[in-house]
Amino acid sequence: MRSIFNGKGLSRYWIIPPPVNLPETTVFIRLVRDLARTHKNLHVVVGDWRHAFHGYAVNPTLSRHFGLALSPMECFRWRTLPMGWSMSPWIQQSFGWLLVAG
Repeated sequence: MRSIFNGKGLSRYWIIPPPVNLPETTVFIRLVRDLARTHKNLHVVVGDWRHAFHGYAVNPTLSRHFGLALSPMECFRWRTLPMGWSMSPWIQQSFGWLLVAG
């Protein structure tokens, strides 16, 4: 079973994160093609982490904001970065760049 958290309302309470600036696929391919014409030993590395947000655990205090209440007595909480929270892409991209650049 899968749920996607709608964090639009919650995201208003956090600072707006910087954009992650991911290029469109066609722009990226065109850039690599143009660079390959002048740089014969060009190497390109592309990374894509499957289920990336779900790989980052959040502490219990933050997790309290990411929940699904079924009743006053029953609530499910995300223990990892939810996909619908505005900070999740920025956090994931920051860690991703640390891994790539490290």
